[in-house]
Amino acid sequence: MVAASNVTIDLNGFMIERTGGGVTAGIRLRGSGTGITIRNGTIKGFSFGINLSGLVAGCLIENIIAMGNTSTGIRVESDCIVRDNVATGNNFGIAVGSGNIVSGNTSSFNTLGAGNGISVGLNNVVTGNNASNNLNDGITGSSDLANNYIGNVAKVKWGSGKVGVRLCLFDYLSSESPNHIPQLFL
Repeated sequence: MVAASNVTIDLNGFMIERTGGGVTAGIRLRGSGTGITIRNGTIKGFSFGINLSGLVAGCLIENIIAMGNTSTGIRVESDCIVRDNVATGNNFGIAVGSGNIVSGNTSSFNTLGAGNGISVGLNNVVTGNNASNNLNDGITGSSDLANNYIGNVAKVKWGSGKVGVRLCLFDYLSSESPNHIPQLFL
């Protein structure tokens, strides 16, 4: 649990794994804070791998493997950078609120419950991610305000009724670095 601002947690390649008890998150913030960095390790078997929702702004989550978490692998609120992570085997892979940069992540095989790869709120930049083989949508915007999608790959099963990238009213798909959204024939 993080209970202060300007904290860096470098897992240095190690794993935090739930083995029992009532712990709901591998790493979470108590209260509010800014300037939180979490990097370089694996978080497995919790409800939330990383949960920085609520009153958190200005965080960096990088080089994390979030796997087998029953709710969300990585969850942040606003003004954060979520980059170069892997989220697999969770309910939601990566979920962000507003004003974030979500870049270079792989979110796949999130098949518990809703099973979305990457879910974003409003005014996010979503670039260079791969969201494939999730139960539902690869990348989904959950707001009617603009998100910018650049150079993502999102694959879903053909005929599943799910989509690679689910856009909302004012979302923008870049044509300069196009998104690749094939449907898989399985």
